[in-house]
Amino acid sequence: MKPPLRAIFLDAGGTLIHMDPACILAPLAEHGIRRDQAAYQRADLAARRAVVAWLAAGNRGGELTRWQLFARTLLQSLGCTPEAEVAVRAVVGARHAAATLWTHTAAGTRAALQRLRAAGYILGVVSNADGRVVTFLEHAGLGGAFDFVIDSAAVGLEKPDPRIFDLACEHAGVRPAEAVHVGDVYEIDVLGARAAGVTPILFDPDDLLPHADCARIRSLAELPDRLAALVAA
Repeated sequence: MKPPLRAIFLDAGGTLIHMDPACILAPLAEHGIRRDQAAYQRADLAARRAVVAWLAAGNRGGELTRWQLFARTLLQSLGCTPEAEVAVRAVVGARHAAATLWTHTAAGTRAALQRLRAAGYILGVVSNADGRVVTFLEHAGLGGAFDFVIDSAAVGLEKPDPRIFDLACEHAGVRPAEAVHVGDVYEIDVLGARAAGVTPILFDPDDLLPHADCARIRSLAELPDRLAALVAA
């Protein structure tokens, strides 16, 4: 008999919470480079495509390496000059130091978490972060939404190491087969969860990996219904 699904683990940055576009657009505008939200979204998509292609080519690196590739592509796509880049990096650095860089949540995120909670699921965060992911979630308005938060810097384990998912299962009091993990990086979230025996779901809002060998969702608003389908299968 198929074990019941009892726990949902979610990635933080890029899945639950997202970078505030103002920290990029405001300093650019001060240097005469005026871009709107639509331009930012196009640049963000280009940057995420670059990271996906880099990983698919077999490259590996820590969060800092991927962040550097993402940031470089994002700024290039926005037409950032060297002078403006200095200003952008100063703003981003200050916001990161204050733990207020990752403050945006996509539409439907809170409602989806509430639906999952009401359905009785144990909710946890499994994030590669710098020890402050709890604070990031609080500033994004998601404080208290989870039963536990596992931050890689705090536990000394980083996805895709399956041991971080083993730890999440221990916190949730479930077997791996009773848990699902949702994250936006295939090589980190999907492969790591799968290696631990946890069912992966790829968060792929722009359909960057249409042929991925796992379940995919384009928004967290889809998650409760997707889980219902998994349970019924």
